[in-house]
Amino acid sequence: MEIKFLGSGSAFVSTKENFHANALVSHEGKNLLIDAGFHIAEALEFNGIALKDVNAIFLTHNHADHNGGLEYLGYRTFFDPDLEKPILVSDPKILEVLWNNVLRGNMGSLSGRRVQGLTEYFNIVAVPPRSTFEFSGVWYAPVRMPHVIDDYDEVPAFGLKWECNGIRYFFSGDVMFDFWRLMPFWEYGHIIFQECEFYEYDNSVHSQFRFLKTIPEQYKEKMWLYHYSLNGKTYEELESMVLEAGFKGLVKRGQVFNMEKENGQINI
Repeated sequence: MEIKFLGSGSAFVSTKENFHANALVSHEGKNLLIDAGFHIAEALEFNGIALKDVNAIFLTHNHADHNGGLEYLGYRTFFDPDLEKPILVSDPKILEVLWNNVLRGNMGSLSGRRVQGLTEYFNIVAVPPRSTFEFSGVWYAPVRMPHVIDDYDEVPAFGLKWECNGIRYFFSGDVMFDFWRLMPFWEYGHIIFQECEFYEYDNSVHSQFRFLKTIPEQYKEKMWLYHYSLNGKTYEELESMVLEAGFKGLVKRGQVFNMEKENGQINI
């Protein structure tokens, strides 16, 4: 299995420094894209990924740095006869909001007719809570993450966990820092991709570095941080902070992870 981060940045990065945190998971010749932010066209081109090679998309939640590229993907594959309609996987409520409140205003009309819904642009796989989905021989489990909580409800947001060739992965998605809610998934993963924000001001919807660096070493030593802004620093300065704090690393855009297990050891 190969995981390539087309970008590793937060909503606030420019395309000169990074792209939104979208990752391509490749297995047995098929590719699952985790999220498609509004940088997706530039990110695919920068990383040398053809649109025909994006077979499926898993959407973690509805924010523009995660769903803003779905209009581009939907229109491109709809009008180009050489491109197949991609699979779009997510929670039913996320998919409902995606069409009714995000995409329908722009994609709800075609020449001479009204569009009925997402199914005209994507092959939809709705995954109910506490369910799994299979793609290219791997079973993925979406896991609910606390991200944005308004005055009434917790807005749906999901991470992903999966196992392939004896290696367990956890991809957090956007998540506020909540040690006891995240800890079971950190226990589960051999490889952890944890979103992280380096801004110092209080932010209740993301996992800030100043909190993450207080967690036990047993989690930090298998954890790669992503979904960040440089915040006036260079990548090298942030990476030095991350490594000094005991984390495995700081994900760069274009970084590729090839994992294999040999004699009980995981090699990257």
